[in-house]
Amino acid sequence: MRIVPILYGLLGSGWATVALIDIKKCTRQVVRKEFRDMNTTDWNRFKDALLTLQTTPSPNTNYTEWDDWTRIHIDNMHLAHGSNLFFPWHRAYVLALENRLQQIDASIAIPFWDWTFDWAIPLNSPIFSPEYGLDVKPGPSGDCRYRRRLYEPHCLVRDYNASEVTPYFPPESVSAVISSERNYTSFRELIEMVPHGLVHTSLGGATGDMSEMNSPNDPIFFLHHSMVDYIWWIWQQTTGGRMEEYGGDKNQILEPFGVTVSNVMDVSKLCYTYQPFSRNYALIPSATKLRTRRRVRNVRIWKVSQSWLEMNHISLERLQQIVDRFNRLSGRR
Repeated sequence: MRIVPILYGLLGSGWATVALIDIKKCTRQVVRKEFRDMNTTDWNRFKDALLTLQTTPSPNTNYTEWDDWTRIHIDNMHLAHGSNLFFPWHRAYVLALENRLQQIDASIAIPFWDWTFDWAIPLNSPIFSPEYGLDVKPGPSGDCRYRRRLYEPHCLVRDYNASEVTPYFPPESVSAVISSERNYTSFRELIEMVPHGLVHTSLGGATGDMSEMNSPNDPIFFLHHSMVDYIWWIWQQTTGGRMEEYGGDKNQILEPFGVTVSNVMDVSKLCYTYQPFSRNYALIPSATKLRTRRRVRNVRIWKVSQSWLEMNHISLERLQQIVDRFNRLSGRR
């Protein structure tokens, strides 16, 4: 089963890239790797395909296809965040983009950024080095290699203060949450609001793209959400029969992709799989048991804007409760 992007003009607005289901069986399965496990050729092909969307006009508009993908996220925030649709909606979204990129280059699989490996000093990750082409100087001026042309046009902004980017989460902590939390709703809430939210807001800062609804304007969004999907994939495979575990109606349609929650529960039917990061097997619960868990301090509430809280349908008090639960489950001290 594949999710295949098609282009059409939407009445009244003239855009868009959407994805509909293709019921044909997979003829091949691509492997999503951590970006450090990719060779230079494969990484450059991925990066070049992203840049192609920046220069490909959207049908019947003055925008580009890159703008279309950002707009899909903006227009579906009510589905994409703060509910149990978070995991399946983003799985369909990342997959739809991956399938579109494969129309440009059939070899492409969207890589993931394992931020648990870089947890102590996240900004030292090579993903931010010029070598990978995703480096953006922090500040309001932005980087015009990636720009948004719809709504409020601007170049890609990462508005963080390096001294305020707090440590993330070591792999053992995330692995402990994967092992301990068997309820889908609780697990989704823990991952969405804590590590997922921290990565977004730490890189976006006060006014940057990653802190706002237009976060897909930053290409690192897709590496981040490939990682989030990888974490869900690990949880689904953990002992206890979680592959079909969900906290809602699995027949609900994931707009605008034309697929249901049930359609995206099993990645083996979606023509892709994950290769564990060769330098970080500690994220996998079975491997973590063989290691000594690092003792790290409790996560504290980081700087979040009122708009981010509203976007995620959560209060600061509720966020604190979720962070406290994450700390307990992950064995933090």
